[in-house]
Amino acid sequence: MKKVFKYLLIGIGVVVLVLAAIAVFIAATFDPNDYKPRVIDLVKEKTGRTLALPGDIALAFFLKLGAKIGKASLSEQGSDKAFASVDSVRVSLAVLPLLHKELVVDEIAIAGLRAGIVKRKDGSMNIDDLLKQDEKKEEQPSELKFDIDHISLEDSAVTYGDEAAGKTYALQKINLDTGRVALGTAVPIDLSLNAEASEPKLNLDITLKTKLTFDPIKKQYAAEDLALNARGAALDISDLNFELRGDAEAQPDAKTFALADFSVKASGKQAGANIDIKLDAPRIALADNKLRGEKITATAKLVDAQRTVNAALALPGIEGSAQSFQTGPLQLDIDAKLAEGFVKAKLNAPLAGKLDEKTLMPKMLSSNQLAIAFDGKFGDNAMQGKLTSPLILDLDAQQLSLDKLSTDVTVSGPKLPNQRVATTLNGSTRVDLKKEAVQANVAGKLDLSQLKAKLGMIGFAKPAYTFDVDIDQLNADAYLGDANAKPAGASAAKPAAASAKPAPGGETAKAAEPLDFSALKDLNASGSLRIGALTFSNIKSSNIRLDLKAKDGNVNISPLSANLYQGSLNGSVALDAAATAPRIGLKQKLTGVAIGPLLRDLNGSDSLEGKGNVALDVTAQGTTVDAMKRNLNGTMAADLFNGAIKGINIAARLREAKATIAAFKGDAAPAAAGDAQKTDFSELHAAFVIKNGIAHNEDLSAKSPLLRLGGAGDINIPEQTLNYLAKATVVATSKGQGGAGLDQLKGITVPVRITGPFEQPQYKLDLSNLASEAAKQKIDEKKEELKARATEKLEKQLGDKLPGGLKGLFGK
Repeated sequence: MKKVFKYLLIGIGVVVLVLAAIAVFIAATFDPNDYKPRVIDLVKEKTGRTLALPGDIALAFFLKLGAKIGKASLSEQGSDKAFASVDSVRVSLAVLPLLHKELVVDEIAIAGLRAGIVKRKDGSMNIDDLLKQDEKKEEQPSELKFDIDHISLEDSAVTYGDEAAGKTYALQKINLDTGRVALGTAVPIDLSLNAEASEPKLNLDITLKTKLTFDPIKKQYAAEDLALNARGAALDISDLNFELRGDAEAQPDAKTFALADFSVKASGKQAGANIDIKLDAPRIALADNKLRGEKITATAKLVDAQRTVNAALALPGIEGSAQSFQTGPLQLDIDAKLAEGFVKAKLNAPLAGKLDEKTLMPKMLSSNQLAIAFDGKFGDNAMQGKLTSPLILDLDAQQLSLDKLSTDVTVSGPKLPNQRVATTLNGSTRVDLKKEAVQANVAGKLDLSQLKAKLGMIGFAKPAYTFDVDIDQLNADAYLGDANAKPAGASAAKPAAASAKPAPGGETAKAAEPLDFSALKDLNASGSLRIGALTFSNIKSSNIRLDLKAKDGNVNISPLSANLYQGSLNGSVALDAAATAPRIGLKQKLTGVAIGPLLRDLNGSDSLEGKGNVALDVTAQGTTVDAMKRNLNGTMAADLFNGAIKGINIAARLREAKATIAAFKGDAAPAAAGDAQKTDFSELHAAFVIKNGIAHNEDLSAKSPLLRLGGAGDINIPEQTLNYLAKATVVATSKGQGGAGLDQLKGITVPVRITGPFEQPQYKLDLSNLASEAAKQKIDEKKEELKARATEKLEKQLGDKLPGGLKGLFGK
């Protein structure tokens, strides 16, 4: 931005000089009409540009020798395209100096100046040729004395365009009036203009009044009674009102510099907030290699509907030289009142620095002890803390270092563990503004956890984060609230009146709430996290390791591994947050895991026991939890050993079946025994194919010494219901759970229909199927009985008359 306005001012200066030179030449030659073609040809010869002088030229001779040119224009080099134009130019020369062969310009008045400066895509500019001409002229001493009684510039404008960047800048409505302009003389200046820019957005009305002393020969510069005002919009600030007042003088060769009664006031609106800033610097001076400064103060205030923030800065006296300086402790106080709390902070830092001897600008700042203390309250939670570190700020390299950073923060609140969490971190932080990079190495304690972390960030507008974090133990549930923790060992049984669907306004409402992955769409991060022991959602695990990569809305966690419940977990998670409907992919393998404790800790379910393996490979897509469930697809397989299915005692159901068969036969049924409601198994296998939220199984297989269990059915995940038909068959043994007394059911398959919600499944015998099985067995028994009687009778009748070989046909 600084270069842009430099080019704009250079453009104005070049055009003014060209026009003034033409006017001086005309005035000095006394016959403007005769010399018009000569001037045009001379400009063409020297610059390759076309000068047009369609306006009238008038001369004045009384007391002052002057010329007035009407409309005029100058083309681009080697082109007829207009570069600059003017409505009128008036220049007069002092007569007496001409007698001494000296040219002294008495007045320059220009109206309606228009000029367009262009930086081409190749980096060249359309005024390069004019600047080269000026450089050649500077090499030769000029006879023109710089003593002008008056300069005026009326209703003028100059634009600057950067073709490569596609940006435009303009100074418009330029009006300038000066008093006498001469080297070493205080020149009264009254300037007004409008400044516009496309990027960054800018539209300001600017006025400047001052008495400017400018002597490049003696290198003395001063601005007295400086009054600068700017109103309008800049960046994202509207209703901007900027005021600068004071006096300034500088003699770079003598290393003398002074600011007196310097003050800045600014106000405006940004994102709905009103902003007010004030700064006062009574006096800062450097003379005889001694730097002295009085106390500098500044205040800032921000007010919007949600907050009121006040900040006050005070910098005590400054002492030093042209090479270095030091101050008393800089103090910054911040007081913010928020909608649901407040924040207060105090910064204290004695400063020292090094100065650039040529510009007298700071090139290095340091503090042997930066200290920040803060406290605040947010709703029911309160926070207190402090931060200390030496500070080094290299302004040339644009690097900030906090090499011995120490922080202590305590957060208290009714929902926190023991109502208080304390954090202590030590380490270092470095910021490189040129590279837009931040690096931090910290180690310390977070409540009961010890942690080490290496953190990084590259790019401020679109940051890319890196991390490598080690934590010895973490109970995440303690910080996420009671809703995330579930009581271990809670029963899955519910009252009989429990509905198959969640109550309106409860889980159903939550499942319909839109999922918000917006924070992940622009996330660019990669790193590793390791935790020695973790409790999350009441699940206990150890040796957790996850590696994360996220970019452009695609988040991948691979590997994701942990030890848990006597086994291990290995897998990955993938999330596409950039899609209109976010998509999640989950691949996990549990090996040697005790399922019973896992389910009890996960959701309080006590429906299954056993140890084994579970493999999961699923995807889901949707904008809500319910939509994700309804678009769940993939596979799942489980192989468990030495466990039990809880909630049903199949042995007891078989005895019910026996009673049914006894009733079918007309026999009396024995009394039922009060057995535990579970079915033991030595091994269990089930594989599921999941489509649109429905998990279908065809190959349930469970074995125990008493029975074999098969089955097929569906699990409706969105509706959280079961529809399953299990088939139990007694094997040829009376061992195992409840095996005694079931010999009569040997070989009969007993169907058990399982339906209803996950929370309260219903188990029912399929009596129609059971009756047909019992009848078939009765018929088969009668067949065997008749066969045995016939065989015995036949043997008695034939006796020993049959050969020995034929006897074998009857099993004898």
